[in-house]
Amino acid sequence: MKKNICIITGSRAEYGLQKKIIDNINQIKLFNLQLIVTGSHLSNNFSYTYKEIIKDGIKITKKIKILPNKKKDLNSIDILSSIGDSFYKFGNFFKNKKTDILIIFGDRYEMIAPAYAALFLTIPICHIHGGEITNGSIDDSIRHTITKLSRLHFVANKTYKKRVIQMGENPNNVFIVGGLGADKIKKNYNFVKYKEIEKKFNFKFNKINYLVTIHPETNNNKKLEIKNLLDAIKEVKNSFVIFTGVNADFDGYYIKNEILKYVKNNDKKSIYIESMGDSYYLSTMKIVTAVIGNSSSGIVEAPYFKVPTINIGNRQNGRVFSNSIVHCSFNKKEIKSCLNKINSLKFKKSIEKISLPYGKAGASNKICNILMKNFNLTSYKTFYDL
Repeated sequence: MKKNICIITGSRAEYGLQKKIIDNINQIKLFNLQLIVTGSHLSNNFSYTYKEIIKDGIKITKKIKILPNKKKDLNSIDILSSIGDSFYKFGNFFKNKKTDILIIFGDRYEMIAPAYAALFLTIPICHIHGGEITNGSIDDSIRHTITKLSRLHFVANKTYKKRVIQMGENPNNVFIVGGLGADKIKKNYNFVKYKEIEKKFNFKFNKINYLVTIHPETNNNKKLEIKNLLDAIKEVKNSFVIFTGVNADFDGYYIKNEILKYVKNNDKKSIYIESMGDSYYLSTMKIVTAVIGNSSSGIVEAPYFKVPTINIGNRQNGRVFSNSIVHCSFNKKEIKSCLNKINSLKFKKSIEKISLPYGKAGASNKICNILMKNFNLTSYKTFYDL
């Protein structure tokens, strides 16, 4: 008898990491995939990115809308309301569709309700990318919460495995599989040529090109000093900047509006693209001078291309970093210093041999093999004392 395995995707970035494992599960005869689409995928403010899933030929089992359609910033109450409303929606789906196993990725607030619904319905949870730390975001606490609700843990490296065990999880249930970002970046990946990227989004690359993604620091009540970054990159001659979409977090619209104002006033040297789609995004990352901002993609994906990352602010503090990543605050002087550093001959030589703490491709295959070996997985577990 087949097992109903449910995967939930809540954003474009999340789906990019999930696609390989979705494809793999669909090919395993022992499993029946249930794909729930939620979060910013279903919001007109984020370009209805669920359409990218449909274009990929993947069947969506259920759409669960939780975000309000509003043009101003989401606040804490908006997010709490969306979480509260979704408890019943997810629980009802799991019960009616007889979900056997739930796979949860990472740390987003959209995953709180399905995780607790699965707990009460005794559905075992498999958690991917646990044990990581991002001190600048409330996602950090959400990630650790989901770890404690989960039965199996698929982590990226030894450091993260140790941390999951430290939280009372049995070492026999914690598997090092590597990062899912590496699964996307392989020699046979269908990269798009730069001319096609230019044609698709109607812009021209310059001598220097930056791929910039900025998300709110949700553990900080202060608004990000985004203008300092915009002022710093504006001063770089012969440059072009590709800004991508902001997360559906509080203060997200503030950041987006500041970027849109900048792009309007600097339309010859910048563009804002809400969602490039995975293929175009990775193809752009591969050829830019640097990835800039505080998105996890600059940490777990850019190093595979030997493309420098300027990681700004506190959002990603606590992660394991490659030597291709430099760090600064939102201070303009520090940002300019990093822009100069990544162009130095010394730095370029230093990343010829690059460290890859998130491993090589193959995480999705490893996860599916472990799932097949744990076909009769239950939700029962005990606290593991060190």
